[in-house]
Amino acid sequence: MSHTGLHQFDEALQTANVWLKDLMEVLGWTEPAQAHQALKVVMHEVRDRLPVPLAANFSSQMPLIVRGIFFEGWSPGSERATDRSLDAFLAPIAEAFRNFPGVKPDAVAAAVFEVLSMYISPGEIENVLQALPKPIRDLGKSSIRTSPIAGL
Repeated sequence: MSHTGLHQFDEALQTANVWLKDLMEVLGWTEPAQAHQALKVVMHEVRDRLPVPLAANFSSQMPLIVRGIFFEGWSPGSERATDRSLDAFLAPIAEAFRNFPGVKPDAVAAAVFEVLSMYISPGEIENVLQALPKPIRDLGKSSIRTSPIAGL
């Protein structure tokens, strides 16, 4: 059954839901809204640490709705993240989940990197990780799958 009446939008919605379902599975969560928040905050922190051309190229492999989440509120001409430490990367994640004391920001970030690696080509994931500061890169590399999910 069509939700929007437009095949491309219905397919985009279905694909975004698959990404959220996978993220919920990796995190052991049951709430799609929390998974959406995790995906959003981590992707914004990654985005704000990438050179603009790499951010644009990285997003090209994302489905429509996920790409919208990635770019939401972005102003490419604005000031980039100047504090490139792991603590500065994890602080917005901690803030987003401040009402959930059991949530560990580094585990949330690692889970998002794992899901990204399911759907983004290994070469592109490597390009993104190489552009990130070493502590963030190490967090990402520790959670990257060796190959994308077959057929996706």
